Order: sequence, then structure tokens, then C-alpha cells
Amino acid sequence: MLAPVARATEGHAMSKLNGASPTADRADELYRQHQHKIYCETDRLFAQLMVVQWLVGIAAAFLITPSTWNGETSAIHMHVWVSIFLGGLITIFPVWLTRAWPGAAFTRYVIATAQMLMSALLISLSGGRIETHFHVFGSLVILSFYRDWRVLIPATVVVAADHFLRGIYWPYSVYGVLTASPWRSLEHAAWVVFEDVFLVISCLRSVTEMRSIASRRAELEASEYSFREIFEEAPIGIAVVGLDEKFRRVNSTFSTMLDYSEKELQTRTPLDVTYPGDVALSRDLAETMLKNSGSHHVEKRYLRKNGDAV
Repeated sequence: MLAPVARATEGHAMSKLNGASPTADRADELYRQHQHKIYCETDRLFAQLMVVQWLVGIAAAFLITPSTWNGETSAIHMHVWVSIFLGGLITIFPVWLTRAWPGAAFTRYVIATAQMLMSALLISLSGGRIETHFHVFGSLVILSFYRDWRVLIPATVVVAADHFLRGIYWPYSVYGVLTASPWRSLEHAAWVVFEDVFLVISCLRSVTEMRSIASRRAELEASEYSFREIFEEAPIGIAVVGLDEKFRRVNSTFSTMLDYSEKELQTRTPLDVTYPGDVALSRDLAETMLKNSGSHHVEKRYLRKNGDAV
């Protein structure tokens, strides 16, 4: 019975010599699993969001500027074609990535870039309405669902570059005016960075909480494993009795001692296997344990399956 314990102790000592901690390794594994799950779930969220945005952009183009006139001749407005084809180009690739490489860093960065391009498209389709600019700030918040502050970098760069370039060459599409100062683009970028600061703090706090949860779970698993190992390998009989007074769990030593299998004992109560002369003692012990917590020591006899006392 001592050999397995000796081997386990030796393995734990080797882990310490190598500078590794099984609990820390397990915590890292749990953290990575949770993190990957969040990445995949947020990927799916953006896949649905981007399709909805594309359809909304098409609807907005048909409602706001469905056609253009050249004298008495009417034609479909360029915004309609832009919303269909450019919007589709912005949407299809990142949505495909969420299916091909869910949870990958490249997928997150592409989604962050595409989401900001969609913001730029919607702002353009609305003629630079200031209300549509809120789509940028809302998108940054949703990107923070990844709990990865790095996705905010490409998103911020795309927004700043879009506002700066269109503010110079096509200000009406971004600000709704015919001319705009470059300082206005700088002001918009500054507000985006202002939001980024707090989103980065939020992401870092979330990562810290995730690591703390993973560490506590790893410690709990290690404690449970140690208890299970001690319980199963103990040289003495150990049993766990539920409030229904039936055996919930017994170790192999206890089963061997009474010549019952664990399943057979789980259908019985301690009184069923108690020596008749010690039944009163067993009842007194049960009442004492229900009234007073803590440890209680008593010696009593049990009956084996063949009726012999042990």
C-alpha cells in the first residue's frame, strides 16, 4: 500500500526540481480553455452581427438614397451598389474565418478591422450623420468582449485612418459637410483613444479574474484528487454516510473488510452491518454527530457478509 504513495511523492519532488508545478500547469490549461471558449463565442457573435449590419446597410441605402436623377433620367444610386458589394466584401471574409479558424488571433484582428470598415460604410451611407458615429464606439465595446486588448489596436488604426483620409478628400461622407479641418479627424481619433484606455483596463481586469478563477479551480481539483487518493489507498476502512443514513461511498479496504462490494454497501445503512450488540452504541453516535459537529471516536464491531463479526 505504500509503494504508490512513494511513487507519487517522488514524482512531485521531480516536478519541484524541474521548476514546474502541477497545479500551476493545470491552472494555465484551464485558463487557456476558458479563453479559447470566449474567443470562439465572440467570433460567433460577430459573425451574426456582421451579417445583420450588412442587411441593415442595404436597407438604409434603399431607404435613404435609392436612386439618383440626371435631368428626367433616374438610375440606381451608387450607395445601393456600394452597400451590396462593398458591404458583402467586408462581411463575407471575416464570417468565413469564424468558421474556418474560430478562436484564432488572425480571425479576431480581421474581425476588428472589418467591423470598423463597416462603421465607415454605414457612416458614409447615412451622409456622415453624427448619430451613426456612435456605431464606432459601440463596436469597440463589443470588441472588448474578446477580453483581448490587442484587437483594439487595428480597430483604432482603421478608424483614425478612415476619418483622416475621408476628412481630407471626401468630408461629406464622414462629417456631412463639404469641408472639414484635419483637427476634426484628430478630435474623433482622440475620443476613440479615450474609450480605448478604459476598455484596455477592463480587458486586463477580466484576464486577471479569469486567471484567478482558473487557479482556484486547479487548487480545488488538486485537493479533491489528494482526498480521493488518500481515501482509496488508506490501509484502514473509510466510509461516507449521507443524511439518509445510507453509505454514500466506501473505500476498497472497507469493502474487503466486510466482504461487500461498494454497490452492495450503498444500498445499506451502517446499522445493517453493525454487530447486534453495538446497535445502541451506533444510534447514540449518529445522534451525537447530528447535534455536535467535530470529530468523534468510538469503537464498535461490524458484520461481514457471511455473518462473522469483525
